[in-house]
Amino acid sequence: MILRHFLTIALAFWAAFAAAAPKPQTADEEVLKAYQAFRAGDPLKLARQGAALEGHVLEPYFEYWRLKLRIDEVTTHEAQEYLQRHAGSYLADRLRADWLKELGKSAEWQTFDLELAPLVHDDLEIRCYAWSSRLARGDDGAYEEAQAVWLEPRELPGGCGALGERMMADGRLTATHVWQRVRVLLRAALERARLAGIPEERVVLDPGIGFFRKAVISWHAWDCE
Repeated sequence: MILRHFLTIALAFWAAFAAAAPKPQTADEEVLKAYQAFRAGDPLKLARQGAALEGHVLEPYFEYWRLKLRIDEVTTHEAQEYLQRHAGSYLADRLRADWLKELGKSAEWQTFDLELAPLVHDDLEIRCYAWSSRLARGDDGAYEEAQAVWLEPRELPGGCGALGERMMADGRLTATHVWQRVRVLLRAALERARLAGIPEERVVLDPGIGFFRKAVISWHAWDCE
């Protein structure tokens, strides 16, 4: 009877201890923590999750996140090693796109040209860097092709801005082209405002529109063309 009483007390203490003790995290929880570290741009916290994800089916994501956070210093060997191990995968294409943008930004055209061909998904900024690479090789045909991007109804990424500056410096973009772009962007802004139910006058007078305000004077003339 006394033994049973002590056993009951021991089991009660064990149950309380087990409930209070921290539960080991599952691999999926470790993946989530790694992703949160990636989203926060914290490479040290991300690295701490690496050991827990070794052999996990999502380990390639961890490797991609690790490389992505330091893409501006990734070596050719590191990038190509990942691309070869995960050839044909979505993540390999994403890393290739990220790396191509860095190569374009630093004008490493020889490596850029070699890595461009296998890219699957289309990316406007990478297209701009591809035109810049062709111009660096003396291929003036890129000027004509690149002019189409000037009429994209959205803010252009950095690689396209750099291309536009070169085209202006070379006399391939004039004031007429600049006003064409203002027109396209203004129309796009007004269309977005219309869909959102925002009055047109609020859009054209909003200081946030910036250089659009000068274009307002010519808007009605343009619209009647």
